[in-house]
Amino acid sequence: MEIELGKKEAYIDLKCFPHILMTGSVGTGKSYTILNIVAQICDTDRNARVIYLSDDTKDFRKIEYLCDGSLINKTHKMDEDSLTSLMEALYKQNEFRVNFLQDTGCCRLSDVDYQVKCYCIENKKYMPDEIVSYFADKEERFVLAKDYSDVTGGTVKIQEVKYYPTRTCIIIDCLDINEYSEDFKHEYWNSLLWICRLGRSCWQSLIFSSRNLVYENMPSNIVVNIPIRIMFDGDRITQYRMFDKEVSFVKDKFLIDICGSFGTVSIW
Repeated sequence: MEIELGKKEAYIDLKCFPHILMTGSVGTGKSYTILNIVAQICDTDRNARVIYLSDDTKDFRKIEYLCDGSLINKTHKMDEDSLTSLMEALYKQNEFRVNFLQDTGCCRLSDVDYQVKCYCIENKKYMPDEIVSYFADKEERFVLAKDYSDVTGGTVKIQEVKYYPTRTCIIIDCLDINEYSEDFKHEYWNSLLWICRLGRSCWQSLIFSSRNLVYENMPSNIVVNIPIRIMFDGDRITQYRMFDKEVSFVKDKFLIDICGSFGTVSIW
């Protein structure tokens, strides 16, 4: 699944390079770029599922509109328990898919040709490894579809169908977690690390934006597992880096130099 950045035909293939890290000060275009990426993801892959976390309500509403039913979470700024529930669901999805690939002997989820249980929850069908949102005591919680009935006690209809994987795009747009507990931060970064390490085979993509990575305290082992980094400076000049080196051209359209093309991101 390719997404386009800028009018100079710069492409990032999320199947090959699933994660993107953006850094830059306020007003330099991080959220604007994310909106364009989400629009393209939802337009080119109807089976993509998006999680969007941010401190900005307006940006969340824009993402909600663009996703048109593909947004998993209903809350953009969660309390610690809700966010812990989400991180656990992402980890369990990662674990399920790794084990599924091992059990089937396949290298890619798209190669799996097996029958699985499909879960109908509130008139919507889910693969067993899809993340479902629900509310308990007015707080949002998350669980895999296969565990929904056991966790919530809700009614679920089940039928056997061919497995069809969905891509989970986790977008964290300048979310401030400094007020959360140290135990939570440890689990938060640990979950994101596994997404970064196994996202390519598990169809999980992380798009992370930050005003200051030092302030975020993002662990270095996560940074090194994100090959594509987009850095915005105060003069609205954008640099694109791959494998920690500035790039002017990469074959097969994974990334082409688009320095200076800020503000001209195309939506397919």
